[in-house]
Amino acid sequence: LRSGRDFDQRDNENGKHVAIVNEAFVRRYVPSLNPIGEQMLLDQEGGADPLEIIGVVGDTKQGDLSKEVAPEFYQPFAQAPNRRIWLTFRTSSESLAGMNAAVRKIVHEQDSDVFVGNLEPMETLIGRNLAQPKFNMMLLGTFATVAMLLAAIGIYGVIAYSVTQRTREIGIRMALGARRTQMAGMVMRQSLTVVVIGIVVGLVAAVAATRLLASLLYGVGATDVLTYATVVLLLAVAALLASYIPARRAMKVDPMIALRYE
Repeated sequence: LRSGRDFDQRDNENGKHVAIVNEAFVRRYVPSLNPIGEQMLLDQEGGADPLEIIGVVGDTKQGDLSKEVAPEFYQPFAQAPNRRIWLTFRTSSESLAGMNAAVRKIVHEQDSDVFVGNLEPMETLIGRNLAQPKFNMMLLGTFATVAMLLAAIGIYGVIAYSVTQRTREIGIRMALGARRTQMAGMVMRQSLTVVVIGIVVGLVAAVAATRLLASLLYGVGATDVLTYATVVLLLAVAALLASYIPARRAMKVDPMIALRYE
């Protein structure tokens, strides 16, 4: 509940007809007003039924998580008894069939004309709605892992080839007094230059794709700074590991052999 009040005993069949709206409703229809106390007309078969807005609640996604939240309003059951309702209850029973029968029995004892639909565990209901997003995220995660491995292999290949091509240069530098650690640092700087350029390009592309990713995320924004920082750190670590072997190779170059290298 964001503002106003919840339904209570005043909101019975003889009371003033009221409604609680969600934030999407407020944004679309009354963005510049305080909606509490405003009137809305519900067009139905018996004519337009005026409803007084008594509260505002947060947005809730119904079903498809990839869609924008639609404007919604809620009425007390006593004032809209002809509508379908969904009940959620907690039980310690593990038998769905037994629980189904027990619920039907209890409801029919109160009113035998009431139709009771099928019972579903909450896990099944949530799992059905999350199946596609989970699959999409698994697919993206797989592609991202493969891409990182390919990037690490590519960095290793480029730096290793560069070390091989510069063997004579490395030998000359070491013959003139350069230390082995300096040669390793030179190789690492070369790899980090490539990585920094790739990270900058990747960040720009990631920010540009935020609208596509937003529907797959929950509890974190598409431009979350911590997430971007973590990804950059993982890429940097992968690049350093990929550059480690070529750097060690550069440290072990024998100047005398390198000077004769063709």
